[in-house]
Amino acid sequence: MSSWYPSRIDPHVGNFVQRFATLLANDYQVSVIHTVADKNCSTINVSDTTIAGVRTVLIYYPKKQLKIGRWLQRRKALATGLRLIEDVDLVFGHVLLPQGLQFIGAKNYYNCPLVVLEHGSYFRKEKRKSFTKIQRTILKRTSRNIQQLLAVSPRLREDITAVFPTTQIDIVPNFIDTNLFHPKVKHTASFSKFLHVSTLDEQTKNPGVLFEGFYNALQINPTLQLTVLSDQATVLWENWVKTRGIAAHVRFLGPCTWEEIANEMQQHDALIATSRYESFGIVFAEAWSSGLPVFTTSVGIATDLPDFLGRNIPQNDPAALSQLLLSFAAKECVFDSEEISAYAQQYDAKKVLDQLHTIFNTQFSIHD
Repeated sequence: MSSWYPSRIDPHVGNFVQRFATLLANDYQVSVIHTVADKNCSTINVSDTTIAGVRTVLIYYPKKQLKIGRWLQRRKALATGLRLIEDVDLVFGHVLLPQGLQFIGAKNYYNCPLVVLEHGSYFRKEKRKSFTKIQRTILKRTSRNIQQLLAVSPRLREDITAVFPTTQIDIVPNFIDTNLFHPKVKHTASFSKFLHVSTLDEQTKNPGVLFEGFYNALQINPTLQLTVLSDQATVLWENWVKTRGIAAHVRFLGPCTWEEIANEMQQHDALIATSRYESFGIVFAEAWSSGLPVFTTSVGIATDLPDFLGRNIPQNDPAALSQLLLSFAAKECVFDSEEISAYAQQYDAKKVLDQLHTIFNTQFSIHD
Protein backbone atom coordinates (compact mmCIF):
# COMPACT_ATOMS: atom_id res chain seq x y z
CA MET A 1 0.00 0.00 0.00
CA SER A 2 1.14 3.53 -0.63
CA SER A 3 0.05 7.14 -0.61
CA TRP A 4 1.60 7.38 -4.08
CA TYR A 5 1.18 4.79 -6.83
CA PRO A 6 0.87 4.89 -10.63
CA SER A 7 -2.71 5.07 -11.87
CA ARG A 8 -4.69 6.37 -14.82
CA ILE A 9 -4.77 9.76 -13.08
CA ASP A 10 -0.96 9.95 -13.01
CA PRO A 11 0.99 6.99 -14.46
CA HIS A 12 4.32 8.20 -13.07
CA VAL A 13 3.71 9.20 -9.46
CA GLY A 14 5.01 6.57 -7.05
CA ASN A 15 6.67 4.46 -9.74
CA PHE A 16 9.48 3.70 -7.26
CA VAL A 17 6.89 2.03 -4.98
CA GLN A 18 5.67 -0.04 -7.91
CA ARG A 19 9.28 -1.15 -8.43
CA PHE A 20 9.41 -2.37 -4.82
CA ALA A 21 6.25 -4.42 -5.41
CA THR A 22 7.77 -5.93 -8.56
CA LEU A 23 11.02 -6.71 -6.74
CA LEU A 24 9.21 -8.44 -3.88
CA ALA A 25 7.12 -10.46 -6.35
CA ASN A 26 10.28 -12.45 -7.11
CA ASP A 27 9.95 -14.15 -3.71
CA TYR A 28 6.47 -13.36 -2.38
CA GLN A 29 2.87 -13.28 -3.52
CA VAL A 30 2.34 -9.52 -3.73
CA SER A 31 -0.92 -7.59 -4.03
CA VAL A 32 -1.33 -3.83 -4.16
CA ILE A 33 -4.41 -1.93 -2.95
CA HIS A 34 -4.52 1.74 -3.88
CA THR A 35 -7.44 4.16 -3.74
CA VAL A 36 -7.59 7.13 -6.10
CA ALA A 37 -10.02 10.07 -6.31
CA ASP A 38 -11.27 10.56 -9.88
CA LYS A 39 -13.42 13.55 -10.83
CA ASN A 40 -14.76 11.55 -13.80
CA CYS A 41 -16.18 8.81 -11.58
CA SER A 42 -19.81 8.89 -10.43
CA THR A 43 -19.49 5.57 -8.59
CA ILE A 44 -16.66 3.40 -7.34
CA ASN A 45 -14.73 1.79 -10.18
CA VAL A 46 -12.26 -1.09 -9.70
CA SER A 47 -9.30 -2.04 -11.86
CA ASP A 48 -7.99 -5.49 -10.90
CA THR A 49 -5.02 -6.52 -13.04
CA THR A 50 -1.70 -8.34 -12.76
CA ILE A 51 1.32 -6.21 -13.69
CA ALA A 52 4.80 -7.75 -13.67
CA GLY A 53 3.61 -10.50 -11.32
CA VAL A 54 1.89 -8.10 -8.92
CA ARG A 55 -1.87 -8.19 -8.43
CA THR A 56 -2.76 -4.52 -8.68
CA VAL A 57 -6.15 -3.43 -7.35
CA LEU A 58 -6.81 0.25 -8.05
CA ILE A 59 -10.09 1.59 -6.69
CA TYR A 60 -11.24 4.87 -8.22
CA TYR A 61 -13.88 6.81 -6.31
CA PRO A 62 -15.85 10.02 -6.94
CA LYS A 63 -14.01 13.20 -6.02
CA LYS A 64 -16.33 15.07 -3.66
CA GLN A 65 -16.01 18.75 -2.75
CA LEU A 66 -16.79 18.40 0.96
CA LYS A 67 -14.21 16.80 3.26
CA ILE A 68 -16.74 14.45 4.82
CA GLY A 69 -17.80 13.29 1.37
CA ARG A 70 -14.22 12.60 0.34
CA TRP A 71 -13.56 10.73 3.59
CA LEU A 72 -16.63 8.52 3.16
CA GLN A 73 -15.83 7.72 -0.46
CA ARG A 74 -12.20 6.92 0.37
CA ARG A 75 -13.28 4.67 3.22
CA LYS A 76 -15.76 2.85 0.98
CA ALA A 77 -13.09 2.43 -1.71
CA LEU A 78 -10.64 0.92 0.77
CA ALA A 79 -13.27 -1.51 2.09
CA THR A 80 -13.92 -2.60 -1.49
CA GLY A 81 -10.24 -3.31 -2.04
CA LEU A 82 -9.77 -5.18 1.24
CA ARG A 83 -12.64 -7.54 0.44
CA LEU A 84 -11.03 -8.45 -2.88
CA ILE A 85 -7.76 -9.72 -1.37
CA GLU A 86 -7.50 -12.53 1.17
CA ASP A 87 -4.78 -14.21 3.23
CA VAL A 88 -2.45 -11.28 3.81
CA ASP A 89 0.51 -12.00 6.11
CA LEU A 90 2.04 -8.52 6.22
CA VAL A 91 1.16 -5.00 5.14
CA PHE A 92 4.07 -3.10 3.61
CA GLY A 93 3.20 0.59 3.50
CA HIS A 94 5.01 3.39 1.69
CA VAL A 95 4.70 7.13 2.35
CA LEU A 96 2.61 7.86 5.46
CA LEU A 97 0.93 11.05 4.25
CA PRO A 98 -1.86 11.25 3.37
CA GLN A 99 -2.94 7.58 3.35
CA GLY A 100 -1.36 6.32 6.57
CA LEU A 101 -4.69 5.57 8.25
CA GLN A 102 -5.47 3.17 5.40
CA PHE A 103 -2.35 1.20 6.34
CA ILE A 104 -3.75 0.82 9.87
CA GLY A 105 -7.13 -0.20 8.46
CA ALA A 106 -5.50 -2.94 6.38
CA LYS A 107 -3.37 -4.11 9.30
CA ASN A 108 -6.44 -4.45 11.52
CA TYR A 109 -8.55 -6.05 8.79
CA TYR A 110 -5.97 -8.77 8.11
CA ASN A 111 -4.67 -8.97 11.71
CA CYS A 112 -1.06 -8.86 10.57
CA PRO A 113 2.12 -6.79 11.08
CA LEU A 114 2.58 -3.35 9.50
CA VAL A 115 5.99 -2.30 8.16
CA VAL A 116 6.32 1.18 6.69
CA LEU A 117 9.08 2.49 4.42
CA GLU A 118 9.08 6.28 4.31
CA HIS A 119 10.19 8.14 1.17
CA GLY A 120 8.42 11.49 1.60
CA SER A 121 10.07 14.89 1.79
CA TYR A 122 7.47 16.42 4.14
CA PHE A 123 9.46 15.65 7.30
CA ARG A 124 12.02 18.36 6.55
CA LYS A 125 12.03 21.21 9.05
CA GLU A 126 10.30 23.85 6.94
CA LYS A 127 7.49 21.43 6.04
CA ARG A 128 6.82 19.79 9.38
CA LYS A 129 6.27 23.22 10.91
CA SER A 130 3.14 23.54 8.78
CA PHE A 131 1.63 20.09 9.42
CA THR A 132 -2.16 20.33 9.58
CA LYS A 133 -4.18 18.87 12.45
CA ILE A 134 -5.21 15.95 10.22
CA GLN A 135 -1.61 15.24 9.23
CA ARG A 136 -0.50 15.28 12.87
CA THR A 137 -3.34 12.88 13.72
CA ILE A 138 -2.31 10.49 10.95
CA LEU A 139 1.29 10.48 12.12
CA LYS A 140 0.36 10.06 15.78
CA ARG A 141 -2.00 7.15 15.13
CA THR A 142 0.32 5.35 12.75
CA SER A 143 3.22 5.67 15.19
CA ARG A 144 1.23 3.52 17.61
CA ASN A 145 0.46 0.83 15.03
CA ILE A 146 3.68 0.38 13.04
CA GLN A 147 5.70 -2.72 13.91
CA GLN A 148 8.76 -1.38 12.09
CA LEU A 149 9.46 2.04 10.61
CA LEU A 150 12.05 2.35 7.86
CA ALA A 151 13.57 5.32 6.02
CA VAL A 152 15.27 5.34 2.63
CA SER A 153 18.28 7.40 3.75
CA PRO A 154 20.14 8.63 6.85
CA ARG A 155 19.13 12.20 5.97
CA LEU A 156 15.43 11.25 5.96
CA ARG A 157 15.81 9.27 9.19
CA GLU A 158 17.26 12.35 10.84
CA ASP A 159 14.25 14.41 9.75
CA ILE A 160 11.71 11.74 10.79
CA THR A 161 13.30 11.45 14.24
CA ALA A 162 12.13 14.99 14.99
CA VAL A 163 8.55 13.68 14.68
CA PHE A 164 9.11 10.13 16.03
CA PRO A 165 11.82 10.77 18.67
CA THR A 166 11.42 7.45 20.51
CA THR A 167 10.93 5.19 17.48
CA GLN A 168 13.75 3.04 16.16
CA ILE A 169 14.12 3.79 12.46
CA ASP A 170 16.20 1.51 10.25
CA ILE A 171 17.51 2.28 6.76
CA VAL A 172 16.35 0.45 3.64
CA PRO A 173 17.42 2.38 0.54
CA ASN A 174 15.71 2.64 -2.78
CA PHE A 175 17.28 0.18 -5.18
CA ILE A 176 18.66 0.14 -8.70
CA ASP A 177 19.40 -2.48 -11.33
CA THR A 178 23.20 -2.50 -11.39
CA ASN A 179 23.14 -4.79 -14.44
CA LEU A 180 21.31 -2.03 -16.31
CA PHE A 181 23.18 0.95 -14.87
CA HIS A 182 26.86 0.32 -15.47
CA PRO A 183 29.80 2.24 -16.94
CA LYS A 184 30.28 2.20 -20.69
CA VAL A 185 33.78 1.95 -22.09
CA LYS A 186 34.45 5.23 -23.90
CA HIS A 187 37.01 5.26 -26.67
CA THR A 188 37.55 8.99 -26.30
CA ALA A 189 37.38 10.94 -23.05
CA SER A 190 34.62 13.55 -22.84
CA PHE A 191 34.03 16.25 -20.24
CA SER A 192 31.31 18.39 -21.80
CA LYS A 193 28.04 16.41 -21.74
CA PHE A 194 25.85 16.94 -18.69
CA LEU A 195 22.62 15.20 -17.68
CA HIS A 196 19.75 16.28 -15.43
CA VAL A 197 16.89 13.96 -14.41
CA SER A 198 13.92 15.31 -12.46
CA THR A 199 10.31 16.46 -12.54
CA LEU A 200 11.58 20.07 -12.84
CA ASP A 201 9.25 20.99 -9.98
CA GLU A 202 10.14 24.56 -9.07
CA GLN A 203 9.51 24.13 -5.34
CA THR A 204 11.77 21.10 -4.81
CA LYS A 205 14.05 20.66 -7.84
CA ASN A 206 14.92 24.36 -8.26
CA PRO A 207 15.46 24.15 -12.04
CA GLY A 208 16.12 27.87 -12.36
CA VAL A 209 19.55 27.35 -10.80
CA LEU A 210 20.24 24.48 -13.22
CA PHE A 211 19.46 26.45 -16.36
CA GLU A 212 20.99 29.73 -15.18
CA GLY A 213 24.20 27.98 -14.14
CA PHE A 214 24.46 26.09 -17.42
CA TYR A 215 23.70 29.24 -19.43
CA ASN A 216 26.48 31.15 -17.66
CA ALA A 217 28.99 28.35 -18.24
CA LEU A 218 28.01 28.13 -21.90
CA GLN A 219 28.92 31.78 -22.44
CA ILE A 220 32.52 30.87 -21.59
CA ASN A 221 32.68 27.34 -23.04
CA PRO A 222 30.38 26.93 -26.06
CA THR A 223 31.11 23.19 -26.37
CA LEU A 224 28.93 22.28 -23.37
CA GLN A 225 25.77 20.21 -23.83
CA LEU A 226 22.88 19.55 -21.42
CA THR A 227 20.23 16.83 -21.64
CA VAL A 228 17.14 17.08 -19.41
CA LEU A 229 15.01 13.99 -18.73
CA SER A 230 11.63 14.69 -17.15
CA ASP A 231 8.29 12.90 -16.83
CA GLN A 232 6.51 16.24 -16.41
CA ALA A 233 5.88 19.18 -18.74
CA THR A 234 9.02 20.93 -20.03
CA VAL A 235 7.46 23.67 -22.18
CA LEU A 236 8.33 26.45 -19.72
CA TRP A 237 12.02 25.60 -19.78
CA GLU A 238 12.10 24.81 -23.48
CA ASN A 239 10.88 28.37 -24.04
CA TRP A 240 13.46 29.66 -21.55
CA VAL A 241 16.40 28.17 -23.44
CA LYS A 242 14.98 29.32 -26.79
CA THR A 243 14.61 32.88 -25.52
CA ARG A 244 18.27 32.89 -24.48
CA GLY A 245 19.44 31.40 -27.74
CA ILE A 246 20.89 28.17 -26.33
CA ALA A 247 18.32 25.65 -27.63
CA ALA A 248 21.00 23.96 -29.75
CA HIS A 249 22.85 23.09 -26.53
CA VAL A 250 19.90 21.78 -24.47
CA ARG A 251 17.93 18.64 -25.26
CA PHE A 252 14.65 17.68 -23.53
CA LEU A 253 13.45 14.08 -23.35
CA GLY A 254 10.81 12.13 -21.44
CA PRO A 255 9.04 10.43 -19.94
CA CYS A 256 11.75 7.75 -20.11
CA THR A 257 11.91 4.10 -19.14
CA TRP A 258 14.62 2.79 -16.85
CA GLU A 259 16.38 1.38 -19.90
CA GLU A 260 16.30 4.75 -21.66
CA ILE A 261 17.63 6.55 -18.58
CA ALA A 262 20.47 4.03 -18.30
CA ASN A 263 21.35 4.54 -21.96
CA GLU A 264 21.39 8.33 -21.56
CA MET A 265 23.66 8.07 -18.54
CA GLN A 266 26.14 6.06 -20.57
CA GLN A 267 26.18 8.83 -23.18
CA HIS A 268 26.98 11.60 -20.68
CA ASP A 269 29.89 12.64 -18.50
CA ALA A 270 28.29 13.91 -15.27
CA LEU A 271 24.92 14.33 -13.57
CA ILE A 272 23.71 17.72 -12.32
CA ALA A 273 21.10 18.22 -9.57
CA THR A 274 20.02 21.48 -7.94
CA SER A 275 17.32 20.23 -5.57
CA ARG A 276 16.36 22.06 -2.41
CA TYR A 277 15.67 18.70 -0.77
CA GLU A 278 15.75 14.98 -1.57
CA SER A 279 14.78 12.21 0.81
CA PHE A 280 16.93 9.80 -1.22
CA GLY A 281 17.68 10.79 -4.83
CA ILE A 282 17.46 7.63 -6.93
CA VAL A 283 19.19 9.34 -9.86
CA PHE A 284 22.34 9.72 -7.74
CA ALA A 285 22.56 5.96 -7.25
CA GLU A 286 21.83 5.35 -10.94
CA ALA A 287 24.47 7.86 -12.03
CA TRP A 288 27.11 6.44 -9.68
CA SER A 289 26.36 2.90 -10.83
CA SER A 290 26.88 4.17 -14.39
CA GLY A 291 30.26 5.59 -13.34
CA LEU A 292 29.19 9.25 -13.48
CA PRO A 293 30.25 11.87 -10.94
CA VAL A 294 27.40 13.93 -9.47
CA PHE A 295 27.41 17.71 -9.16
CA THR A 296 24.63 18.53 -6.72
CA THR A 297 23.39 20.42 -3.74
CA SER A 298 23.92 18.54 -0.46
CA VAL A 299 20.72 16.49 -0.41
CA GLY A 300 19.58 12.89 0.09
CA ILE A 301 22.28 10.26 -0.33
CA ALA A 302 24.52 12.97 -1.83
CA THR A 303 24.73 14.86 1.47
CA ASP A 304 28.34 15.80 2.33
CA LEU A 305 29.59 14.14 -0.83
CA PRO A 306 33.08 12.54 -0.80
CA ASP A 307 35.27 14.02 -3.54
CA PHE A 308 35.57 10.74 -5.45
CA LEU A 309 31.78 10.72 -6.09
CA GLY A 310 31.41 14.31 -7.32
CA ARG A 311 31.03 17.75 -5.77
CA ASN A 312 28.46 19.52 -3.63
CA ILE A 313 27.39 23.05 -4.58
CA PRO A 314 25.64 25.64 -2.38
CA GLN A 315 21.88 26.04 -2.55
CA ASN A 316 20.57 28.71 -4.95
CA ASP A 317 23.99 29.47 -6.39
CA PRO A 318 24.07 29.29 -10.21
CA ALA A 319 27.51 30.94 -10.24
CA ALA A 320 28.97 28.08 -8.21
CA LEU A 321 27.39 25.54 -10.58
CA SER A 322 28.71 27.40 -13.60
CA GLN A 323 32.25 27.45 -12.21
CA LEU A 324 32.09 23.73 -11.41
CA LEU A 325 30.94 22.82 -14.94
CA LEU A 326 33.77 24.89 -16.43
CA SER A 327 36.31 23.32 -14.08
CA PHE A 328 35.16 19.81 -15.02
CA ALA A 329 35.18 20.62 -18.74
CA ALA A 330 38.76 21.94 -18.34
CA LYS A 331 39.71 18.58 -16.72
CA GLU A 332 40.62 20.28 -13.46
CA CYS A 333 38.69 17.61 -11.53
CA VAL A 334 38.91 14.03 -12.78
CA PHE A 335 37.00 10.99 -11.53
CA ASP A 336 37.45 7.21 -11.64
CA SER A 337 34.29 5.69 -13.13
CA GLU A 338 35.04 2.19 -11.82
CA GLU A 339 35.57 3.46 -8.27
CA ILE A 340 32.31 5.40 -8.46
CA SER A 341 30.41 2.41 -9.83
CA ALA A 342 31.75 0.11 -7.11
CA TYR A 343 30.39 2.47 -4.44
CA ALA A 344 26.88 2.20 -5.92
CA GLN A 345 26.71 -1.57 -5.50
CA GLN A 346 25.22 -1.06 -2.04
CA TYR A 347 22.00 -0.02 -3.79
CA ASP A 348 21.76 -3.19 -5.88
CA ALA A 349 18.26 -4.71 -5.99
CA LYS A 350 19.42 -8.09 -4.62
CA LYS A 351 21.01 -6.49 -1.56
CA VAL A 352 17.89 -4.47 -0.79
CA LEU A 353 15.70 -7.55 -1.27
CA ASP A 354 17.89 -9.45 1.22
CA GLN A 355 17.38 -6.63 3.75
CA LEU A 356 13.62 -6.88 3.32
CA HIS A 357 13.74 -10.66 3.72
CA THR A 358 15.37 -10.22 7.12
CA ILE A 359 12.88 -7.57 8.24
CA PHE A 360 9.82 -9.49 7.07
CA ASN A 361 11.00 -12.80 8.56
CA THR A 362 11.50 -11.08 11.91
CA GLN A 363 7.96 -9.77 11.82
CA PHE A 364 6.55 -13.15 10.75
CA SER A 365 8.28 -14.86 13.68
CA ILE A 366 7.03 -12.29 16.17
CA HIS A 367 3.47 -12.36 14.84
CA ASP A 368 3.30 -16.17 14.85
